[in-house]
Amino acid sequence: LINPVLTSGTVGNKLFVTTGANQSAGKGTLASGSVTISTTAVTANSLIFGQSTSAGLANVGILEVGAISAGTSFNMHSSNALDAGTFSWWFVN
Repeated sequence: LINPVLTSGTVGNKLFVTTGANQSAGKGTLASGSVTISTTAVTANSLIFGQSTSAGLANVGILEVGAISAGTSFNMHSSNALDAGTFSWWFVN
């Protein structure tokens, strides 16, 4: 593969996903319950997953995927408009 974003390793049989601005995994921080994640790797059919990393923070809600702009970005929203928490995200195409 040329410039793979997903490789497998032998130590612990884990997958390694390249992260960064235009990759398919990363971290985000909500502001007033939402954030736009910029990545050219996202498609209209991407399956996007998010996991809160804000244990113990007040006003944490449930993460939801919002609008997807193929080749540009996607939105993540919280069920709580006051949520300013952090989260990890990844997607598959």
